[in-house]
Amino acid sequence: MSQKSDLEKLKNELVSIIEHKVRTPLAVIKEAVSLVAEEVPGKLNPKQKKLLTITKNNIDRLVTSIEEILTNPWDKLG
Repeated sequence: MSQKSDLEKLKNELVSIIEHKVRTPLAVIKEAVSLVAEEVPGKLNPKQKKLLTITKNNIDRLVTSIEEILTNPWDKLG
């Protein structure tokens, strides 16, 4: 195998790991935080709500970064 095909294989394996081992659990975490922030299980005090809003925003940023890694050519990332 050439170095280029080895690199492509490694990239594909990494993308697969990100998709299955990171993105899926992150979606579950995001949904749980959203439900709690929307006070579905019960009322929150203002400090709790603020903390969950910050958490949700950071999860959204992480999801965006992961999607960028998975959808953009790697030489365009940075």
